[in-house]
Amino acid sequence: MKYICSATIKTLPEQPEEWLGYLAKILQLNPAQTDCINQAEVFQDKDGQHIQASRFFRTAFNAFYHLRNTKALDIQLSPSFQIKDISVRFTRYENTVFFFFLIETPKAPASDQELNQQQDELLELLNNNFSEYLSFDFHVTAKVEQFKELLRYQSITPVYDLGEEASQNLLDSYVNQHQGEGYIRHYKIAYSTATARKHTSEGNSSFVREQRSILALTTQLESLQDGQNPDTQRSQFYNIIQTEAAFFSRTRALEESLKSTYERIDFLSDLVDIMQEQWVKIRSLFSISPKFSLVNRSHTSHLFFNLLEVNAQITALESQITTRLDKEFGSMQERYERLHFNASNAQTGEQEYFKSIHQLVLKSFEAYNERMKVVSNSIARLDKGISQLREDFDSNTNVIVQMLMFLFSVVMVLWGLFVFLADKGTGVTPYAFSFPLLTGVGVASLVGIFIAYMVVANVYANRSAKIMENTVHKGIEHCLIGCPKTPALVDEIVERYVNTTGPQRRASTWHKFKIRNNDSAKKSLTYLFKMTQCLEVFNTLLPAVALEMYSSEKGKEGLQKISSKLEGGL
Repeated sequence: MKYICSATIKTLPEQPEEWLGYLAKILQLNPAQTDCINQAEVFQDKDGQHIQASRFFRTAFNAFYHLRNTKALDIQLSPSFQIKDISVRFTRYENTVFFFFLIETPKAPASDQELNQQQDELLELLNNNFSEYLSFDFHVTAKVEQFKELLRYQSITPVYDLGEEASQNLLDSYVNQHQGEGYIRHYKIAYSTATARKHTSEGNSSFVREQRSILALTTQLESLQDGQNPDTQRSQFYNIIQTEAAFFSRTRALEESLKSTYERIDFLSDLVDIMQEQWVKIRSLFSISPKFSLVNRSHTSHLFFNLLEVNAQITALESQITTRLDKEFGSMQERYERLHFNASNAQTGEQEYFKSIHQLVLKSFEAYNERMKVVSNSIARLDKGISQLREDFDSNTNVIVQMLMFLFSVVMVLWGLFVFLADKGTGVTPYAFSFPLLTGVGVASLVGIFIAYMVVANVYANRSAKIMENTVHKGIEHCLIGCPKTPALVDEIVERYVNTTGPQRRASTWHKFKIRNNDSAKKSLTYLFKMTQCLEVFNTLLPAVALEMYSSEKGKEGLQKISSKLEGGL
């Protein structure tokens, strides 16, 4: 029997004249084989329409034809495994080159356990010989929740040639099958072996499932191999193998490009969860707190404006993430459509199989897309609550403004009355004396009201504009200018909140005196101060993560510490 072993080249040389030598180096060819491939032509892209991977593919395709045509393509890996053929393909979007080794072994496995042992032995052998230049790891994320799981493509696929039969004991565990062009595919999903896990994602995951297949040929394998012309003589059989592997390779590239976005979704989800958990307390606190203050100790106003800023930052980060997902989704559909187009010549059962593979490999994207919808719904509910709170503040502010306008109106009415009486000469005072006096009093009153109004605007508006602690302002400024000290500064702000070592807010002496015998009021005031400081930390973390000045992972760690502190009591 035989195995088809799928691999990708890790890096490609930039200069075309290096490609044939690099190919011989990758495969560890002997001098005779090296001389053979040196007779191949290096593809020249005169029109400039081919990417690097496409040019390398055409060069390697011709080189392997020379090896195959002279029967020099025979590489001994071990006494049990021998490379009989090599096919090459590429993917345009990832600029990636695929190798497919056809490896022969004299002993066919009789059971699933024996098959696993042979695959593990061959996987170790291939990695020991070729891992410096080739990767045999094809995996995507299958589960993104607490117990993360990976889905691995079986890079070593058993192939039974025409006339060879797999044991019924082996096939019984492969519950699904369909007819392909020149073969029958038996397949299932099972947990990977320890060896396969070791070579999947640097061996970091303990939960790895594997898309496993057995291919039983109904046509002679020799007739399914590549020819000489890469445009018209590519083997459809190898095209199918490459399409299946490309679903995993392409999705892996997608996950790498969206890695930072996924991490931000996790960060935003954790932060919004904390806000939702604390929202009822915060809203209840506002119901018993003063809504308007003209003095420096307007702690409720500080909490309110911090809350508004956090809400705005959350919305900004949500918009950034959603835009990135929407943008990536469009190009992603085009990439997968190309794979389905490549497989359009396959039979109906094979096309349905690729549709199921498509759904499997996109589980992580769909999971994060659904999580973002849940986060967006939570943000909308939070925003609605904050909007109601804003309306309450606006109503109370309007009351104060109306009071000022009422006082202004009273002054104007009294002034007009006195001027009218003086003008009509009631005889109370001489006109020459009363008019300048009343005019002066009126003007002085207007000036006094204007000065008082400006003081109110300065104390209330300006203090509300700069409500956060100075270090928080500094942290946000560092994020905007891209200062390298930003991560250390954000770490300091988080740690001092967790350890209660940062600047402490204090109530006025008069307020302390008023609540000296009220323990509940003291605890409410403590919560108000601590929540204000917590929102200041959020106001630092959000722009730092959104502007990529601070790691989302470190941000999540900080949120976990903050959440533990809030749960432990204030």
